[in-house]
Amino acid sequence: MCFRLVESRMRSEFYAHFHVRFARDAALSEGELRALLAECGSEPSGMSYGLVGDGRWFEFRTLIKTLDKSSLQRLAEKLTAMTFVCEFGITPRSD
Repeated sequence: MCFRLVESRMRSEFYAHFHVRFARDAALSEGELRALLAECGSEPSGMSYGLVGDGRWFEFRTLIKTLDKSSLQRLAEKLTAMTFVCEFGITPRSD
């Protein structure tokens, strides 16, 4: 019973796989993307990036961590509003 009480008071971390794609000449910098993630309450881990689609697009991929699941929705809303974002995906991890 004591364990359950402690467990219920601990803050849970939520993880999601994240990718975002921009036109090659309209990509955010890594610093700008990190700032956007922080603004939405998420923190990236192990960011990778590169050109895809025969060099037409610039893509970032990372695992993001958050203490608030709703931050993933906030991130999706912000990215949807950015007309220069070609594609993105946020896939919560279930493990």
